[in-house]
Amino acid sequence: MDILLTKIKGHDRKGVIGCIEVKKGDSVKSGDTLLTIETSKSAVDITSEYDGTITEILVEAGQEVSIGDKLFTVDGKKAEAKKAAYSFGLAKAKVETLDVDLVVIGAGPGGYEAAISAAKEGLDTVIIEREKLGGTCLNWGCIPTKAFVKSASLFSEMKKSEEFGIFSSNLSVDMKKVLERKNSIVETLGGGIEYLLSSNKVRTVMGEAKIESANCIKVKNKKEDLTINTKNLILAMGSQAMKINIPGSNLDGVLTNKELLDIEEIPESLTIIGGGVIGMEFAFVFSSFGTKVTIVEFLDEIINIIDDDVREVIYNEAIEKGITIYTSSRADEIIKTEDDKLITKFVKNDESRFVVSEKVLMCVGRVANLEGVDWEKLGIDLNERKNAVKVNDKMETSAENVYAIGDLNGRMQLAHVASHQGFTAVKNILGESHEMKYNNVPSAIFTIPEIAVTGYSEKEAKNLGVEIAIGKFNFAGNGKALTAGEPEGFVKIIYDKTSDKAIGGSIIGPHASDLISIITNMIENGTSQKDASEVIYAHPTTAEAVHEGILDIYGKAIHK
Repeated sequence: MDILLTKIKGHDRKGVIGCIEVKKGDSVKSGDTLLTIETSKSAVDITSEYDGTITEILVEAGQEVSIGDKLFTVDGKKAEAKKAAYSFGLAKAKVETLDVDLVVIGAGPGGYEAAISAAKEGLDTVIIEREKLGGTCLNWGCIPTKAFVKSASLFSEMKKSEEFGIFSSNLSVDMKKVLERKNSIVETLGGGIEYLLSSNKVRTVMGEAKIESANCIKVKNKKEDLTINTKNLILAMGSQAMKINIPGSNLDGVLTNKELLDIEEIPESLTIIGGGVIGMEFAFVFSSFGTKVTIVEFLDEIINIIDDDVREVIYNEAIEKGITIYTSSRADEIIKTEDDKLITKFVKNDESRFVVSEKVLMCVGRVANLEGVDWEKLGIDLNERKNAVKVNDKMETSAENVYAIGDLNGRMQLAHVASHQGFTAVKNILGESHEMKYNNVPSAIFTIPEIAVTGYSEKEAKNLGVEIAIGKFNFAGNGKALTAGEPEGFVKIIYDKTSDKAIGGSIIGPHASDLISIITNMIENGTSQKDASEVIYAHPTTAEAVHEGILDIYGKAIHK
């Protein structure tokens, strides 16, 4: 008998063969997974409807197949379909007890990558997620924000297309289309995570994890009622956006990033409380869409994690785009007017000031998801501020065989840091002694233009008493940047004169988020200025600006 491809998923009609789970001669039963098929949006397990023996495999991994194609031949018979009893909506979840090597709670970047890494090392692994695979980063953070950034930067470029000899008219932004594109990207990547977990034999359970002890987790959903006994536990529950506790903070129209990323109409005006990384990214996005943006920042400077020369460039770019910025300003109250506008009252120089806008965005940081867990009962210590789980550099908590990674431990709220913390935890579970290092972590800020930093900043190096040499090169001297119409910004590389090694760097300008990896690798490998300067960079590329920065450390830049 032939086993045909009768259905994939949703409206998909074709896909690509991923992993083939059976061999010629294998016995199969109805419901057994035969192979996986990858589509544009997700991966799907194709199961057997027969009891019997596989006699021929008619496809191979990587082959494109369509509905109706033959996949296998089988010697056996089609299993009788079980008649489903009508449950009147009261069907009981299947009760099951599992004994596994590792449970990961939270399927954000740190959690799901740790689970896959563990499974590849042979650990029987279960991952539990209460909302959506990919966590905040994929669904309400990094990825959807960058989809917005792409739409905004493209719209900005189109508005100056006449500079490139291209004339257009009636340009506009359809926010619903922007959302459709964003949602499609998120859905595709979410399906990819689902496939990766499945293909690596990680069992995924959707639901709220109840931590009974360090070795026992319970979770229940409509289909499953599980008790999971585990040897090891990785906590990766992430964080959530904070709102400052001021009058009016819960009014309609006062948003966090989560709500703003689902907004269907471009607001005429937007007040952003918080001029840090997230606030500035959204400021450039919505300013590019045509929104009048005002920033109210409590600190003396916007984006206080960057050097002054980098800040000066991005500040000037923001002002040029019409973004109004108030620093050293404390938001005190939000008031709704009769015509549903929002008045943000803030204090600057001991004087009350007011700004009116259609929406208010709170970007005042994130707080670890600590609620719902009796940390004391579990023997897990929190940090001194009681706002995150305390860990050492091995990601170990105070409870044996329990690890905490990502935003939950509050060390550094970056998705790629969470991922590497997850890998570190897995290595220690496997018996390797591995510790996280934080002295060379790249960070990207998706303003327009982009900013990226790694290692020590100039200010930090000077405060540590390091004798430094600085190489700096402006993108205005780079041919590729000029042809792209993006001459703003520069590359800055910080060298330790004593060791003749790079210890930090900053880039503001085109492709900064990609270029920073060059400097990160230089720092990690301890590359001397001489060796770094002898690397050949393709022409014309923006990467040549990094090379010029390296040469400039000792005043030998060619185009400066």
